[in-house]
Amino acid sequence: MFRSIQILRAIAVIQVIVLHTDLGSISYQHVIIPFFDDYGWLGVRLFFVISGFVITETLCRENSLRNYMLKRYLRVFPLYFIFSAIMVLPMILRGMDHALILRNDYGDVIQLVGIERFLWILKSFFVFPQDAWPVIYVGWSLEHEILFYTIFGILFFSVGSNLSMLLMCLLLAVSYVYDTMIFDHIKLSFPYFIGGIIISHFIRSKERNLEYSMFFLLLSGGAMTVYCLYYAEESKSTAFIYANAILFSTVLYFSVRKENIIPHNSILAWLKRVGDASYSAYIVHVFFLGIVKIGSEKLSFLIKGVGIEPVVFELYKILSIILILQISLLVHKVVERPMSNWLRRIFIQNYLQRSQV
Repeated sequence: MFRSIQILRAIAVIQVIVLHTDLGSISYQHVIIPFFDDYGWLGVRLFFVISGFVITETLCRENSLRNYMLKRYLRVFPLYFIFSAIMVLPMILRGMDHALILRNDYGDVIQLVGIERFLWILKSFFVFPQDAWPVIYVGWSLEHEILFYTIFGILFFSVGSNLSMLLMCLLLAVSYVYDTMIFDHIKLSFPYFIGGIIISHFIRSKERNLEYSMFFLLLSGGAMTVYCLYYAEESKSTAFIYANAILFSTVLYFSVRKENIIPHNSILAWLKRVGDASYSAYIVHVFFLGIVKIGSEKLSFLIKGVGIEPVVFELYKILSIILILQISLLVHKVVERPMSNWLRRIFIQNYLQRSQV
């Protein structure tokens, strides 16, 4: 895959980690990385655009819906299962009869007891869309990813690349008519996914019939634009989603098209490695945030009144993020990649060998 894609992935996951590496009640003026602190939540949106692009490129190389689905699911579920099990273990030890207080994306309090709690855990493991955040709270974005992988993959192999892009836009339009949990997910994330899909079609258009591809591009882009303009009056948040989707798609487009001007140096090489391990970093960083916050409280007690607290805490935060990223690289190398390769050999390569006999 493009080197620029991996660098963008690294930037996105660093943004997410910085956002989550909050020092709790300790509040100081940001002096070193204010952009990442203030806009770290944009990292997930950038991930969605990259996913739309990467999945389109992947589908164009695949020859089987089964292989595509297996590769996607084997990429997401194993590592997520392992760390979800680690999160669930204390709940099991405490007993499932205790009430669990959760919040959803809108900040509403949800209390689960007994069978409701069990169903919440079960849905969390399979990243099935639900009202509350899953066991690993960053898994909410995986709910959107899996939904996109499945719908777009089925459409792509059913009607082809150009028509599937148009149908994704029509599905997005339908989501504004019906108010259900699935359509709520589509409204929130599909503008970003579609942005990545459109960029992939732009870049690949020279390899296919240009006029035919451009027709579907303009038709799909027109549908997106009409909805953006219409809902700008109805909902500022919807217009904001479209504006960000367009922004990230533009960044992605120029990053890929101008990849040959990206210099080779040690920092960018490290970012590419982080991009390769971005999924591990996204899942693993949740488990170290508590340690980071405890350390910040100890540090606050030691340097209280010294007068250089803002600089010390920003440096502490940067070092914590670098350490988390390095641990994520190790998890990717030792756990995620070997496990993914092993499962692919079992479920895909062995199947292909048997089918050729």
